[in-house]
Amino acid sequence: MSLETIVYCEEVTEALLRKAIERLNEFDMTVELDPGFTLSSGKLTFRYELSDPPIEALRGKQLKTGIKFYIKDFDLTEAKKALNPKPGLWASLFGKKRPEVPFACPVADLRLAECRQTISFVWHAGDSFQFRFASLASAVLTEIANGVCFYPADDLWHNADKIVEEAFEEVQTYEKAVRAKDLKYEEFKGWV
Repeated sequence: MSLETIVYCEEVTEALLRKAIERLNEFDMTVELDPGFTLSSGKLTFRYELSDPPIEALRGKQLKTGIKFYIKDFDLTEAKKALNPKPGLWASLFGKKRPEVPFACPVADLRLAECRQTISFVWHAGDSFQFRFASLASAVLTEIANGVCFYPADDLWHNADKIVEEAFEEVQTYEKAVRAKDLKYEEFKGWV
């Protein structure tokens, strides 16, 4: 099973992503991005060490994880057209107009009108720490880019206000809830 978060922003650049990843070091870990990373790679691979791991066996260990990402162009007007189909023959003949459906919600749509690209982060349950990186990377990117973040699985929209703090709390709650025997991770043995 895979999950995703989608960040809507004005433009996704390598510099913006690197700035967001650098900020991940503020969340009880030391993080390094794969030196070979480029926007065209489609994957963010991390070497990391947790300063306060959920189990003692992870203390001092270098770990590795990765999340996939996809960048797409975005136009709110076009996205709304897809949600608001053209009226049928009878509605056209009688001048009936359908009420316009917002893409997200009226407040989010105001910010989304300025967004030109999306970046989707996709993660799987096969690694217990992919959630940490997808959630925090999308939250930090949303904050830095003053964007809008969407969690399709829960149909939740977030703006840049308090998203980072909320994401970190959610990550900590999740990691504390995972039993040691169920924790899945990969030790770092190189970038390949």
